[in-house]
Amino acid sequence: MPNKRPGSPLELPLPEAHHLTCRGGHVLRKTFGRAALAVITSGFGMLPPRTRHDALYVSFDSGLEDQHPVPGRTTMRIATYIAILVAISITLSPRATAGGVNLAWSTCLSEGGLTNRNFGCSTNSGTNLLVASFMLSADQQLCTGIEATVEITASADSLPSWWQFLNSAACRQTALSTALDFSSDPGTSCTDMWSGQGVGGIGAYHTYWTSPQVPSGQPNQARIRLAAAVPSTSPLQLVAGTEYYAFKLLVSNAKTVGSGTCGGCQTPVCVLLSEINVVQADGQHESLTVPAASNLVTWQAAASCPGGMAQQNFTWGQIRSIAH
Repeated sequence: MPNKRPGSPLELPLPEAHHLTCRGGHVLRKTFGRAALAVITSGFGMLPPRTRHDALYVSFDSGLEDQHPVPGRTTMRIATYIAILVAISITLSPRATAGGVNLAWSTCLSEGGLTNRNFGCSTNSGTNLLVASFMLSADQQLCTGIEATVEITASADSLPSWWQFLNSAACRQTALSTALDFSSDPGTSCTDMWSGQGVGGIGAYHTYWTSPQVPSGQPNQARIRLAAAVPSTSPLQLVAGTEYYAFKLLVSNAKTVGSGTCGGCQTPVCVLLSEINVVQADGQHESLTVPAASNLVTWQAAASCPGGMAQQNFTWGQIRSIAH
């Protein structure tokens, strides 16, 4: 081992730096890549100077050998080196990206979307827009679609007529729709994964009065099930940590006033995006059930909102039937 005077800089004597010579004669022997060495050397460069009599040889192949032990110091220094190497390994390890979903009124949450919508309930004109988005925790190279679940809970004993959609006896049967066109959206913080290629729609609107019922069995709740997809021959490449537009829900103001009015527009309501399942052509998928920032919005400033209701299976075959 080469002699080093106290306080001398760290040097790498071998081409691939199998031996690391630190200040004061400390040597750590291990095989590292060049990128790792840059971090390792900067870490050891912060160690205080030692005398050559403190020299310690650490072999990761055959254990620990103290060539010039100093009572009371060796154990402490071994622990110090191990702690530094653990910190280095954490720094160099790939960082996992947390996946999640967002929901907001008017636009994507990250682009200024709102978490509450107040409406005066004085007109039949106009539409109230909800925008869903998501972030994956891992890349997907073969994404072919999504399936989503949205929960509605009214601050009332039963779901108001104003929030009854799609089903044959619903007061506002055609007042709820979905869209995948994000061409006019800002696109500054959220990315349009569909680029005009996605197709989809609402597969079901479950309530207390439908068969099957809303899974909770509560008369003041409803569940929307929807899906969207691209052809399996043209899969999407999605990147973890990027926020993607998922879908829009449009709630029309039709039958709010005048003849044929459906009551309950003023009733506070909670709307929860409880899941987006992102599916690949090979059957792999990532189910996102936690908020990236916020997956809950309110209507008329609802004060108390429950969590998500029980999961319900939704097959990929159902998604494909919507997309084809």
